[in-house]
Amino acid sequence: MDVSPPRDPHPLDASPQNATTDSPITAVNPLARPAFLALGWVAVGAAAVGVALPVMPTTIFLLIALWAFSRSSPRFGNWIRKHRVFGPFVRDWESYGAIPTRAKWLAVLMMGGSLAWLGLFTGAPAIAVALTAGTLVCVALYIVSRPAPPDRSSPL
Repeated sequence: MDVSPPRDPHPLDASPQNATTDSPITAVNPLARPAFLALGWVAVGAAAVGVALPVMPTTIFLLIALWAFSRSSPRFGNWIRKHRVFGPFVRDWESYGAIPTRAKWLAVLMMGGSLAWLGLFTGAPAIAVALTAGTLVCVALYIVSRPAPPDRSSPL
């Protein structure tokens, strides 16, 4: 159970009208803007695949897209925050550092499966398996330690 004090709700949860103003673009190189924009859309596409396939992560690709759009098109960043499917994941991360419980356990399960595959079926050197295991354990501990998003079905 998380005992940390709740943070204020994300501004887009309280008032979606506040998200219509574009903030200044932080990419200064004229070649960087199209590159960041392209990266953002590739990440959105990967996130869309992640919604349909449990073996693909969703939230990390949305955060990459948000980062890229913040440097190329704040309008698209706001679009992600307000999106019917993607928005709650991004807003929960921005406001609370939260990852849905189902996503946490699915990520840990997939990491365990990947490690088992590496160790049992690839013939990878033991040192590679050990280093991968150490890295995945650290990542899994970080993921599991993140709070769950607040329950939006409660009247409070």
